[in-house]
Amino acid sequence: MDARTALPEAPRRHSASAMLAGLESSLMQWPRRVIVARDSAGPNREAFQVQFPRVEIVLSGVYRNQICDADGNVLTLDLLPGDCLFLPPNSWNLPAWDEDVSVMSLLFGKLHLGFSRISWSVATQSFAQVDKRSCFLPGSAPAYSMVSALSGLPADQLEDGRYANLLVRALIEHSLELVIGDVGDELSRPRQLYQGVCSYIQENYSAQLTRDRLAGQFEVSPNYLSRVFREQGNIGVSEYINTVRIERAKFMLKRYALQLKEISQRCGFQNVNYFCRAFKTRVGRTPTEFRTGS
Repeated sequence: MDARTALPEAPRRHSASAMLAGLESSLMQWPRRVIVARDSAGPNREAFQVQFPRVEIVLSGVYRNQICDADGNVLTLDLLPGDCLFLPPNSWNLPAWDEDVSVMSLLFGKLHLGFSRISWSVATQSFAQVDKRSCFLPGSAPAYSMVSALSGLPADQLEDGRYANLLVRALIEHSLELVIGDVGDELSRPRQLYQGVCSYIQENYSAQLTRDRLAGQFEVSPNYLSRVFREQGNIGVSEYINTVRIERAKFMLKRYALQLKEISQRCGFQNVNYFCRAFKTRVGRTPTEFRTGS
């Protein structure tokens, strides 16, 4: 299996204590260093790029990544145990998956925190372990302020390391407390499902997403998933998928000098003509008109 083309798994309900086993002793030593990725240069088509801030911490092994710095330089870096990769909104990274590695990831979405531990095995060319959890993150949660402060650090303080290290350590501690506390249990099951599927679509908008495939990922029936979306969001599943994709296309049209066909494919549209029709229907202008401001 190629890690870069496999459809990501949906969040599963795992024991928080099991997922965090062995991390407590390492927490006080994190992070060894903080590396910040940007989006100053256009991402490789296989790169991972979402609109939410992310933090990735190497637990063991070598995590080789291609990233972009603030000057638009594309770099290949080897992240070692204790190293932290911080990705502000819309920043991107492209893991090589050519070394055995275990990584903890935190994704700060809209009203949700995504937590995962993954381990990649070179011998089997597959993920030896994939543990994921998603929990409710109130809009007033300190995590958003911490992420905003980290994103706004000037270059000299990032290079110094001390400020970024303190912020990242506080952000990790706060996030693990939320995961252990399992705040998401306060939400009804339909609401949890709705938020979980919405988050999954937002993170995997470029994949081949359909109502039936999403239902299979989240282990519910397609009809039940449709009913939950209508009741919780007053929107259909396919309509929500297209809404997310069009919003990402709007960002790419303004940010990168990519051809329409490339943008449509990166946003999950397999046919550029359908993409252009869907874009005009939703935005009121063609992609070219939107890009040029006409």
